[in-house]
Amino acid sequence: MGITRWARSLTWLLALALGALGLAACTDDRAADSSEDEAASEEAEENAGADSGEGDGEAAADEETDEDADIAGARQATWVLVSDKCGECHDLDVVTEARMDWEDWAASVDHMVERGAELTDIEQDAIVSYLSTRQEVAERGFAIVEDECVVCHTLTVIDEARTDWDGWETAVEHMIEQGAPLDQEQAEAVVEYLATSESP
Repeated sequence: MGITRWARSLTWLLALALGALGLAACTDDRAADSSEDEAASEEAEENAGADSGEGDGEAAADEETDEDADIAGARQATWVLVSDKCGECHDLDVVTEARMDWEDWAASVDHMVERGAELTDIEQDAIVSYLSTRQEVAERGFAIVEDECVVCHTLTVIDEARTDWDGWETAVEHMIEQGAPLDQEQAEAVVEYLATSESP
């Protein structure tokens, strides 16, 4: 299966942490009021669902889809961070072709910071999380490309295509509209593989 559950969870938590920084300016009173309103809204929705007995499966599916989209967004944002920060000193192919586990990436990024890379603690953790799981996602993405994309395109055409993450998202969405049998997780793996395996 694509990215492991623990890695997905950590990336999701990092995304939440990044989002939480943007909320730090809110007052305690406003945060408390918002929490109370949200809790009341959730309780009303739960009661309505319990009364009707319908929609539970759809709600769970929507929640999972939203979480997957948020994880994909966090990984895209971290790839931009890797490109900007690591790319200052390294060719991105060197970074993406490196094969290291979590501890080795953590040590490597620590070394990068010691040599002058300007990263916050959250950015550092996000980069380590991304790079330590990237190879697994890339291998899954490549396998799907070999199975599904080559039905209509040659690997040469795919390898020679040059676009960014958003461009690959558009291309894969079009592929799905044309009948490619990919679910959201598969599509995200393909997009990440194609967007990060070669620099445009």
